[in-house]
Amino acid sequence: DAGADDYLPKPFDLREVLARVRALIRHRRRERERNPITNLPGSTALTDHVELRLKGTDEFALLWIAVDGLHPYLEALGFTGGDEVVARLGQLVQGCTGRCEGEVFLAHVGGEDFAVALPVGGAEPLCRALIADFEQLRPSLPAGPPLATSMPKWRDRLA
Repeated sequence: DAGADDYLPKPFDLREVLARVRALIRHRRRERERNPITNLPGSTALTDHVELRLKGTDEFALLWIAVDGLHPYLEALGFTGGDEVVARLGQLVQGCTGRCEGEVFLAHVGGEDFAVALPVGGAEPLCRALIADFEQLRPSLPAGPPLATSMPKWRDRLA
């Protein structure tokens, strides 16, 4: 309540102070990059997460989620209408990833693009859920240029 983000009682260890300051800087950087429309982490957080996962031994899938034709559709709606649709898409993706098992990381990496890192076995079911949920959402979206969905082509993790 006093405006402090952290507190260390005296006497304190300078290494601990340095570690906490670095942690606060990382946290602030991640928070600053959050997308204001979806409140999801952005591309820097995704890069950090993927680099950490690549250092490990567990296989994972990285999905790039985009709706075909969405950019012209959003442009036709204008800023406010487009932002509302992107927010709804963000909620849809969050809902679908929330039903996944294992470690799942979701990021809003661009205007209308999302990315998800998750266990390999969850990739295809997530894609199917995203398409099904989008098809249910589509009738409630404002009229505009046509939108399309498709299943991805699978690629193995690069060494």
